[in-house]
Amino acid sequence: MLPPFVRHFSYFSLILNWALEYHIVLLIVKPFFHIPTIPLPSPSKGNILSSVRNFSLRRNMKAWRRFLLPLLILQFLSAASYSQDNLYRVKRVVDGDTLLLTNGERVRLIGVDTPEVHESKKLYRDAQRTGRDIKTIKALGKRASAFTKSLVDMKEVRLEFDQANAHIGHRDKYGRILAYVYLKDGIFVNAEIVRQGYRFAYTRFPFKYMEEFRRYEREAREDKRGLWRE
Repeated sequence: MLPPFVRHFSYFSLILNWALEYHIVLLIVKPFFHIPTIPLPSPSKGNILSSVRNFSLRRNMKAWRRFLLPLLILQFLSAASYSQDNLYRVKRVVDGDTLLLTNGERVRLIGVDTPEVHESKKLYRDAQRTGRDIKTIKALGKRASAFTKSLVDMKEVRLEFDQANAHIGHRDKYGRILAYVYLKDGIFVNAEIVRQGYRFAYTRFPFKYMEEFRRYEREAREDKRGLWRE
């Protein structure tokens, strides 16, 4: 088991991604534009700062590399700490598409979008989009959460990752692990939620089971399973 500071380092992945993007942008625009470096005080003759007065962009880039390398290593270790062969116990279900593991990590189920239970901007967006009131959406969200709980609560699960999310370290912007979740008996939790009608296939971002999940949603809607009975 890796030390906590490594396991939880991924919460700073947004900072790392920004740093990487800024680094890449500098490399691209360097040949075409003059990019001012960090200003230094104008040194007097003989001042030790005279040796670094004209600190070049190349040296800045070397400094970036020295800064980024440890961050990249830590992010790799954080992702590597979640082997697809290991089992993790679910402590509780946060909502229909989010789990809390006993190690404190939260897992966002890839390809699943269940109604909101908690107050959030998405709750109000969903109300506006569907024409349903907040109370109804929360009630549906509680039913979806209860179904997910019946599948995974306090059970051991296996996590599988999608290479489409590798560039963000298999984390969303809230620091949650993005994963497919399987029970020890092989039940594919993400798919089962959609198949049984506890709600939409989340297709805003591509994932490898997208077409299957769309079919599951269509079949659940036609057969009026789960929440589609409402």
